[in-house]
Amino acid sequence: MAKSPAKPSDATKPPPAGSAAAVDQSVEAGNEAKPEGASGQLRVKDLVDLVLKSVGGKPKDVREIVLATLVELGAALDRGDGLNLPDFGKGRVARRNEEADGSSSFVIKLKRGGVPKVKEEKEALAEARE
Repeated sequence: MAKSPAKPSDATKPPPAGSAAAVDQSVEAGNEAKPEGASGQLRVKDLVDLVLKSVGGKPKDVREIVLATLVELGAALDRGDGLNLPDFGKGRVARRNEEADGSSSFVIKLKRGGVPKVKEEKEALAEARE
């Protein structure tokens, strides 16, 4: 009698889409060595691909969401608003230059956080009474 193939262990299963573990894997994948000739820039297509890997969904829908997010971030910077995005960091426009053609350039100060803190459960000092 032939044995059935072994089921993959929980350790080999990918984490659920959108979970912190999935985001961590995406970040680790982005930190891998880049092939020669890589531009060193994150382009919209690359960002859409990374988001698709993290959370899944239809590529067209994810692309629309990513583009809308980028438009809103650009609008916030144009207004001079600071950014406070926990998984991205805190940022502000440090210097702004207006060009003659109507475009503008920014120097942005961005402070990234370290490893996210995991809250540990505290033990009760006394036992609960009924």
